[in-house]
Amino acid sequence: MTNKTYSTIIFDFDGTIADSLHLMIDIFNSMVHKFHADPIGMEKIEYLRSLTIKELIHELKIPILLIPEFLFIGKRMMKKRIDELEPITGISHLIEKLSKKYTLGILTSNDAETVQEFLLQHDLNHFKWIHSETSLFGKDKAIRKRLKLEHLIHREVLYIGDEIRDVESCKKVGIDVVSVAWGLNSHTLLESSEPTFIVDEPAELETILLKD
Repeated sequence: MTNKTYSTIIFDFDGTIADSLHLMIDIFNSMVHKFHADPIGMEKIEYLRSLTIKELIHELKIPILLIPEFLFIGKRMMKKRIDELEPITGISHLIEKLSKKYTLGILTSNDAETVQEFLLQHDLNHFKWIHSETSLFGKDKAIRKRLKLEHLIHREVLYIGDEIRDVESCKKVGIDVVSVAWGLNSHTLLESSEPTFIVDEPAELETILLKD
């Protein structure tokens, strides 16, 4: 439980709300020949989850100069296959309950239209806004921009994400962060970044945010 009073919760999308890891890997593997990268075998997933984004890019041998094109094509393919995505087990019920107490937003590197389509398909229209950030490494700037647009007080904002870069960005901005260990990064890696909270399933978020 927390003694802090939050008014706004910002969610990451891929890996936090949407169970997108395996689809993202499938899309990545379909592009490896074009980008001269190494494909991801199922046996490597847990190892890759222990890597930071920079370590992951190095491990998969993605040419740095081709990353913008890689992301553009990947997002376009994700949009075409959005029907294959399902919410993380238990997250839909949690979001519905949180929306009755908090203002909810989404900050994502995915395409905003793709995210909106997913929310409509799964009856998750509980978010006030969706902010799409194209850069892999500019999340702190995107958070600051959104806080300013929404006139939010830092201490009243909580971010929920599945990557170590979420923790690093939130620390730069000065807001609390929950790391969820069901997405891209492993519990051990997330714990090493010292988030405000770390959880292994959505029910633990309910304990933190909905219990008096």
